Amino acid sequence: MAGVSKHAVAAGTHPSTVTQGYWIASSSGGVGSYGGAPFHSSLGSNRINAPVVALAPMPDGGGYWLAAADGGVFAFGDAVFYGSLAGRQINAPVVAMAPTPSGHGYWLAASDGGVFAFGDAAYAGSLSGLRPAAPVVALKPTPDARGYWLAAADGGVFAFGDAHFFGSLAGMVLKSPIVGAAASADGSGYWLTAADGGVFAFGDATFRGSASGDVPPGDGIVAIAVGPGVANFFGVSGNFSAPPVPKSVGSEPAGAVGYDISWPQCSGPFPAPSALAIVGINDGMAFTGNPCFAQEAAWAGLSLSVYVNLNAPDPANPSQFASGPAGVCPPGAAACDSFNYGYNTATDALGRVKLAGYAPRDVWLDIETGNVWSPDTGLNDQVIAGAITALRKAGATPGIYSTAYQFNLIAGAFNPSTAEWLATGVGLTAPSPGCATPSFTGGRVTLVQGSLGPFDGNFAC
Repeated sequence: MAGVSKHAVAAGTHPSTVTQGYWIASSSGGVGSYGGAPFHSSLGSNRINAPVVALAPMPDGGGYWLAAADGGVFAFGDAVFYGSLAGRQINAPVVAMAPTPSGHGYWLAASDGGVFAFGDAAYAGSLSGLRPAAPVVALKPTPDARGYWLAAADGGVFAFGDAHFFGSLAGMVLKSPIVGAAASADGSGYWLTAADGGVFAFGDATFRGSASGDVPPGDGIVAIAVGPGVANFFGVSGNFSAPPVPKSVGSEPAGAVGYDISWPQCSGPFPAPSALAIVGINDGMAFTGNPCFAQEAAWAGLSLSVYVNLNAPDPANPSQFASGPAGVCPPGAAACDSFNYGYNTATDALGRVKLAGYAPRDVWLDIETGNVWSPDTGLNDQVIAGAITALRKAGATPGIYSTAYQFNLIAGAFNPSTAEWLATGVGLTAPSPGCATPSFTGGRVTLVQGSLGPFDGNFAC
């Protein structure tokens, strides 16, 4: 391999799509092929005007491109040259490259969020001129090439075209900067990886471990790429830690029976004290308050858990969604608005609980057709994902209250992998047959709700 050293490897490590091998590109333009990945030549000892920063393979593995920081592009094997930025004045150095699924085009991304499309790559927007809070480090296209994500060093994620926003790390304190990103096969999620080996999963991207704590001193992760069915982490060897086992929502012992109450019960009387007590934070919809929350929380005592009413944003109240962890949303950026709204909704609800002097661990998201939702399930997914992100960031354990019919109507095939509080609408029995119902959240059924006398009763599975 020409010109590759341990610490001067470009962020262009890619698995071969036709073998169990991969390529590594160096900043000098050298290319190494490993594990059966075919070598298609390299820049070798040729002088280049700027260091190579990315390697992008052809979909069939029959070739690859190298991209340099000045926007120069070099094609090898059956990869075709469709143009470059070489000789053009650009505002920031190129940091990433991605091919289209057809192999007949590619995108280049600059550190300021500028995006440049060549061949059959479709331009869907960029951050150029918007001054992102941290440099962009990666571009990943959607499976149909009609959109893409940009990832920044602070964990910010920006979605363009048909790419959906599934959350980010923006606003969170990271031990090391983000250096790479990878999209799941169906485009319904993505991973971010940090220089210390940390891996963060969003949407349907499954967390399968990380190299956090295993990276030798002086070394660093430079890329993440998706292999056949699993995520492959390149840049460090060692034993990756297993994913943490999530705590199930509901600290109640299996078989516990209790009640949930909210604003409709403000006129009293309340149910008898029980080991399972859930209180609504809102007055039926987001950004409102249950007028008797303090009294109902006192009724619940040490058994208290809470739920948040969730719904789509109201265009008449832009202050609730125009800014948030997804950034300051430009006009018409509905996905950005929706994620911010969900995040801000949950944050507002937790603030109301804290103001009343309580800090319950378990927080349920009430998702029902009785509230207003968008006909676009993808936008509703952003609301839900934003709320889940806010709860987890605050140290709470989120779950979802709904029925399979209502949740699928609102959220489509969204799979947030949270615990489920199943509403049945029938008389509560113990044990409840609802505990054996397949979960619509991708988690497990933890609580089952049914009528219990004049109140809503609940059974812990």
